[in-house]
Amino acid sequence: MAAVMTKPRPLLPFVASAALLWLAASRLALAESPPGYRLIWSDEFVGNSLDSSKWNHRQLGRRHDAFNVTNSVAVGGGNLTITTFTAGDTTHAGMIGTQGTFEHRFGYWEARIRFDGAPGMWSAFWLQTPTMGNPVGDPGKAGMEIDIVEHRVSDQRGNDLSG
Repeated sequence: MAAVMTKPRPLLPFVASAALLWLAASRLALAESPPGYRLIWSDEFVGNSLDSSKWNHRQLGRRHDAFNVTNSVAVGGGNLTITTFTAGDTTHAGMIGTQGTFEHRFGYWEARIRFDGAPGMWSAFWLQTPTMGNPVGDPGKAGMEIDIVEHRVSDQRGNDLSG
């Protein structure tokens, strides 16, 4: 489940991304929203494919030491699963976002996420402006990334990164 509640305000994109990210949508009700907020966007991940009216794949191709591919993203049983896997010597991962489909500047974001603790996984849920880094050196104009949560227990060599 992913949901956004807001008071009416200007736009900024909402981005969810991960190397392995599980947004679990159960039949439970959403948490009670803060006073004055109303639900304006949600995805319960019903069906067996990513809803392209809400989400898009991000940065397909090489990114750092892996390749972002569409088949790392799956929907089923009310869950979104983004998986990292290795085929041969190539690591595959996935990223999705709402840029161009849902962009909001202010609000209350809510998600239910289950992370995998396997070495090398680097999962995250974040908000990011559509102009991230442009112009360089001026975050007032270029915007920024706000990490809601990042999870990386160890690197690919097994070194603990938690502390």
